[in-house]
Amino acid sequence: METAEKYLAMRSLIQKTEDRALVYGVTISEYLTLKEIQSAGTEGISRSELAATLGKSVLELTKALMPLEKLCFVETLAATDNPRERKVAMTQGGLGIYGDIEHEFNRRMNLLTFEVSQLAKNLV
Repeated sequence: METAEKYLAMRSLIQKTEDRALVYGVTISEYLTLKEIQSAGTEGISRSELAATLGKSVLELTKALMPLEKLCFVETLAATDNPRERKVAMTQGGLGIYGDIEHEFNRRMNLLTFEVSQLAKNLV
């Protein structure tokens, strides 16, 4: 198998995994966003800090947060030190289902690891 074909096979497998939603309709990208917000605790994390952590612009992050806010998983808080700065935090409902989403993400990554190892055996 040619190198380009190997790359495309691996890429296809990863894209298929990313395209499948986890539980509650949350995508892997949304899970990674929730993970950062959850790890910030109840005080939340500023949008600019979250965007930098995720490698996104603030505008991209704002668009990415919309579905999570619509599902009531996250909420926007006013920062205490700067009234123009907004922080993002998990809602009680978001915290309640976060464990289910995290469990499904870990299950999916274990499956992907197995599938990648099987694919790698066939690529040599």
